[in-house]
Amino acid sequence: MYPQSVKDAVKKMPLNRKIDLANALLDAVLKKRIQEKGEELRSRLDILEKELNERFNKQLDDMLESLLDNLSE
Repeated sequence: MYPQSVKDAVKKMPLNRKIDLANALLDAVLKKRIQEKGEELRSRLDILEKELNERFNKQLDDMLESLLDNLSE
């Protein structure tokens, strides 16, 4: 994935620089995965919220209709 020159430069780095680079790369990967999961969860939450609202509205409509029927009797 990376050019050989980058790989060679990393091999020549002192240990503390390699550790810093590894930590930075891990942070970047984790942040990307967290962002992706967050977007996925937001999408699922939006779908669930829509379904819940639809169910609530249907139940409310049914209840109101029943109450109106009872009042008219």
